[in-house]
Amino acid sequence: MMSEKNVVDIAVLGGGPGGYAAALTASRLKASVTLVECETLGGTCLNVGCIPTKALNRCAQVYQETMKGSMYGVHADNVRLDFQKVMKFKNQVVNQLTGGVQYLLKANKVNILKGKGRLISNSSILVTRDDGSTEEVMAKNIIIATGSREIEIPGFLIDGTNVISSTHALALPELPKRLAIIGGGVIGVEFASIFSRMGVEVSIVELSPSLIPTEDQETRETLKWSLEGNGIKIYTNCMAQSYEKHELDSSMSLKVKQQDGSYVDIDCDKILVCVGRKASIRDIGFLELGGDIKKGRIVTDNSMKTNLDGVYAVGDVTMSEQLAHVAYQEARTAVLNIVGKACEIDYTAVPHCIYSSPEIGSVGMNEQAAREICSNAAVARFSFQGNGKALIEGQGDGYIKVIYNKEDGRILGGSIVGPKATELIAQLTLAVNNKLTVMDVVRTIHAHPTVSEAVGEACLAAVGLNLHSECDNG
Repeated sequence: MMSEKNVVDIAVLGGGPGGYAAALTASRLKASVTLVECETLGGTCLNVGCIPTKALNRCAQVYQETMKGSMYGVHADNVRLDFQKVMKFKNQVVNQLTGGVQYLLKANKVNILKGKGRLISNSSILVTRDDGSTEEVMAKNIIIATGSREIEIPGFLIDGTNVISSTHALALPELPKRLAIIGGGVIGVEFASIFSRMGVEVSIVELSPSLIPTEDQETRETLKWSLEGNGIKIYTNCMAQSYEKHELDSSMSLKVKQQDGSYVDIDCDKILVCVGRKASIRDIGFLELGGDIKKGRIVTDNSMKTNLDGVYAVGDVTMSEQLAHVAYQEARTAVLNIVGKACEIDYTAVPHCIYSSPEIGSVGMNEQAAREICSNAAVARFSFQGNGKALIEGQGDGYIKVIYNKEDGRILGGSIVGPKATELIAQLTLAVNNKLTVMDVVRTIHAHPTVSEAVGEACLAAVGLNLHSECDNG
């Protein structure tokens, strides 16, 4: 039985990056907002995704840097990794950020309802609390931001013990000695980098011909070479078939079918399934109301409107890329349209970041796509071996590749492999988004010595004014 009805300007279903960004944006534009969330605020990203994995990544970096300190004259004996403290650090970061989101929402007078929400019309959400009580939220507009969940694959039932998901991997009580990862996409590669640097024997099994198939070919090859150099075993063009549990020592054997039809057994202690995520659209009422869904995701236009009047959708639940920063922008776009500030989202310059070792950042067209589309496409490069700051930090491997149009100099995209790549890509993202040319970047004074000046050096190469590198463009 319903206890009360609330009539608000905007009701947001889901409290992840897209949901809480929508709620905060709406409240700051003086709209009344109710946010419905059945779990912890912050969604996958803050709780079991972006933030905790990067916290573990930082711990792995510090561990490796400490062991390699002798190159700087810093000698440390008996260096060891305290995994319990690693997890404690990860939890502290997560708790601080999720607590911060809750504080901001309350400070901005967002009404937070804890419970599972379901659309019962295009202007109302029925919220069911844990105790079974319900409340109907009436709203002039609804924003769906229910996010995504991990995909499971046949033959590998995720039990949290033998076969684990990324969520389980972020809550392990101890490090496994050997880890087999099914899936060589962004999530699989990041976990491989983290655990291998912590001393775990890691194997990756990927169905596609290469890791990270969406990235630039040279980037993929460089990443594979680097991961293998760090001891990670990589099986591409391979399919995980089944696994067998060894009763004597609780270890396992993962059977993998190779492209030629032969099989290989990978010994491991745990199997981590990282084959992607699917939109969480089950039981939210959208489909039952006649909502348009394609390939398991909600269809929207570029103002984030769905086919239902007054209903918008943002984040992983939509047809766009499942990235938190995309969800943030979609949330702002939806709210601005709701309050009468017409705008459309532009997906031309979405940065992609991979927190592997080495880091990878990319935006816009890669080299292969640019050469297919643009007859005047050209590439300018700069190696981090020519960057003083990168060498000082012991990270001279890698490069910056700028893709541009020779005719007018406009920057079409870029790929970065190496130190701070996930930070440096912001500079090229700004360039692509604002249709800047290589000369626009050349005319920008970059501080020295910094890793960021390497972007300027790549653009200098494009116009034949190389300073710290041989000519390498075309």
